[in-house]
Amino acid sequence: MGVPHPGRRAADAVHDGRLAPVLLGPTPSERLAAAEEHARTLAERNRLARERTG
Repeated sequence: MGVPHPGRRAADAVHDGRLAPVLLGPTPSERLAAAEEHARTLAERNRLARERTG
């Protein structure tokens, strides 16, 4: 058997959908989860800031 073509793996990944998430980015549910986590982080930061100044 010959040596596989260097681009063959990437082509296989595109074909079977493994590369799609990389190209399309996070899903809506992943984006929502990240936004909610960010909101929790900001809320905690604000709470700590109020405690320091209050």
